Amino acid sequence: MATRTARNVITDAFHRIGFISEDEGLTAEQTDRALYVLNDMMNGWEAEGIQYTHTDLGLDDTVNVPDALVRSTTWMLIDELADEYGKVLTDRQQGDVMDAKNNLQAYFTPAPLAQTDEGLLNRRRTTYGNIT
Repeated sequence: MATRTARNVITDAFHRIGFISEDEGLTAEQTDRALYVLNDMMNGWEAEGIQYTHTDLGLDDTVNVPDALVRSTTWMLIDELADEYGKVLTDRQQGDVMDAKNNLQAYFTPAPLAQTDEGLLNRRRTTYGNIT
């Protein structure tokens, strides 16, 4: 699982979108609102086709996704914050958001069990053995 906190993800999102510079910190209002948006977003992932059960995070709680998906979570948050603050994402940033969503959907959507064709199940046994 991830080793980054909600605070890390929120700060990274604000930096990547350009709302604050690298040497700036977030205000308490920005942090509180972004945490609310992060939890709301993750609680709504199932409606986005991401089969994930979320437990609300505090600022210093570890984000409960695998390390490989923290960046995708950050890009999804960037998209939410852009809407929140009226910022238009570039085409490249929008592509990063779509890639992030696809990564999360791929990871959190279980593959259905393969169904054996009835024709194979009803075949007579052969010298090659039982197919079931």
